[in-house]
Amino acid sequence: MDAWFTVSVPGYRASTAEKEDLDATCRERRGAARTKGRPLSGARAVLPVPRWVWPVIALVVVAAACTGPARTGGEYRGKAATTVDVVHGSVESALVLIGATERHGLPAAYVSTAMAEAESDALAAESTLSSIQPPDGASDRVRTLSLSTIGDATDVLSSARITARRGELGDLVRYEAPLRRSARALAALSASLQAGA
Repeated sequence: MDAWFTVSVPGYRASTAEKEDLDATCRERRGAARTKGRPLSGARAVLPVPRWVWPVIALVVVAAACTGPARTGGEYRGKAATTVDVVHGSVESALVLIGATERHGLPAAYVSTAMAEAESDALAAESTLSSIQPPDGASDRVRTLSLSTIGDATDVLSSARITARRGELGDLVRYEAPLRRSARALAALSASLQAGA
């Protein structure tokens, strides 16, 4: 069911017929008791908002908070380390998923969805870091190294997701070795960034 709310539309004045139609819609959606005796003024209209809009709005707000500027090299390294850790977590999740699929024969639909989520989380983290302005030359080098290492990991995750989507679960095992290499590289990079190297 859609959620309804009232918004102001600058310069718009509803006709009497439009107001009556909107009032009738309100009574149907919200119940006559809530709208009786409250006709809409000329510059107001009732618009439907699908339920999926609210999670999108929340995601935008969170993303905006995460992509704030880094004022110092240390702050930028911290953001890079956090991003690397997120991607490392996605890689480890994919490794666990591949191992469980090999040992227990997990359903193809589940494997496809879980692999897609691991890739999506890693790509979102990568995009967040790439949007942050590095404050100095040293941060430029951190950015280049971090995005290169992350990119190697997301490339493998994307390939594994494509294979899972095709239902070729037996072929996922070939991604274990490159994912383990990425996991080691990401862990080493995170430790280096947190140490301030």
